[in-house]
Amino acid sequence: MIFRALLFIAFLTSTAFAQREILEDSEFKKKDKYWYLRKGQEYNKLKPEYKRGVFSLKISHTSEAHYLAFLTPAELKKGRHYKLTFDFKGDGEGTIKANYRNHNNVFKRKKNTNNNKYSSLGLMQKLSPTAEWQTASMYFTALDNPVSDFDEFIIFMFGEFQGELSLRNVSLKEAKDAPVPLGKNGKLESVKKAE
Repeated sequence: MIFRALLFIAFLTSTAFAQREILEDSEFKKKDKYWYLRKGQEYNKLKPEYKRGVFSLKISHTSEAHYLAFLTPAELKKGRHYKLTFDFKGDGEGTIKANYRNHNNVFKRKKNTNNNKYSSLGLMQKLSPTAEWQTASMYFTALDNPVSDFDEFIIFMFGEFQGELSLRNVSLKEAKDAPVPLGKNGKLESVKKAE
């Protein structure tokens, strides 16, 4: 009887741990500590807006996707499956990308002095914003980071979008129920009207 009770408690603990939020600041409350807006030179004057858990940009033109990127650290366990969900909307044209990638650590002001190649670490999905809030859900398997000088990040790339863009309710959790196999770019589970 005691063994069954201990087994049940262990199961509940592991289930609760698996559902733990991984991102440090999913609502942008400490934006300068956990989020970084990487801007190419043509976006230098672009100012983000943070209001009530919503990150917004007014993007005047398009460029390469990675010229305008929003990063947050996410050091994940290699080989494990994860679920990224977020709400997004955009009044304009173009696409955005959700990625799990390696990158030089912008928070520690590290430069890519060795010209190391940035690479996807298991997630690269392209989405088309609409004027109404949508919720995107995607699964991926964390891959090994081939560059020891780089850290791992969830990176939203906005350079291919022009118009007003907003993001909220960003969540990253381990997903033991992921629909495998997920492939090297992950799997977009759904994009539906946000609740």
